[in-house]
Amino acid sequence: MKYIIDTDIGDDIDDAFALALALEEDWDLAGITTVYVDAVKRARITKKLLLEGGRADIPVYAGYSDTLNPKRNKVCQICQYTDDLDADLYAPDNAIPDEAIDFIIAAAKKHKKELTLVAVGPLTNIAAAIVKDKETVSLVEKIVIMGGSFFNGRQDFAEWNILCDPEAAQIVFDSGIPLECIGLDVTERTQLTPEERARILNYNGGGAAQYTARLLKMWGESPSYIGRPVILHDPLVIHHLQNPDFVKMKKIATKVKTDAGVTGQIDVQDDSTSHVSAATDCDASAFVEQFLTKVFA
Repeated sequence: MKYIIDTDIGDDIDDAFALALALEEDWDLAGITTVYVDAVKRARITKKLLLEGGRADIPVYAGYSDTLNPKRNKVCQICQYTDDLDADLYAPDNAIPDEAIDFIIAAAKKHKKELTLVAVGPLTNIAAAIVKDKETVSLVEKIVIMGGSFFNGRQDFAEWNILCDPEAAQIVFDSGIPLECIGLDVTERTQLTPEERARILNYNGGGAAQYTARLLKMWGESPSYIGRPVILHDPLVIHHLQNPDFVKMKKIATKVKTDAGVTGQIDVQDDSTSHVSAATDCDASAFVEQFLTKVFA
């Protein structure tokens, strides 16, 4: 199976962890696209991580920084960016955002059911590809996202990746393409202990993991994130794809709310015939230990 990872790496730390895990799992990555505010900077961070991991051959495309509805654009801090990333070495493989969308479509046409789209950021790029050429994008095996909150009394919570671009999320949910959602109500259980966090910060083994440990330090020292726990939201998606029985899933019907006051919340109903499924449970402690062993052994 080939994969495209669509990521908003650069602010919260879990995106970098997810990419590091995918590299350790030796994923066959067709490419990586970046999304949301300062997508070019996010692409440059990605380029650096791939280079450190010995995978500079993987193309990186900077997608849309704006959301489908410009009124929803937000300002967020790309706290993992450093001045050395301005070098040409880390430039994305495209000149304009539309080329990232064309890359997704071309990969879907080429690989069809051998391709899975993995979205661990706002769904702007994926939605734009569907709008531009739904017939071709529908050829993929499935779309897997970290996004939403579906069960366990958390349905009234607007998870970040959906909240940032709910119009894009609704396009993806309504596309009819098989969709697997690993929601916040499950991923939030994967919080690291202070000792586990220190284990990463003290890592000195080189490669992508070493760079990711450096990004964790930068993230933890950023004014926007001081005191925030480290939660492995996005890495759980990577683990789920490598271990499909690890996360328990349930088929549901959904509707993303875009009205003021409830924006980003998702109505959920059971539907055994739906193309959408969402995570209901996982062994979080087992996953955390497997992640640390795999990436930071």
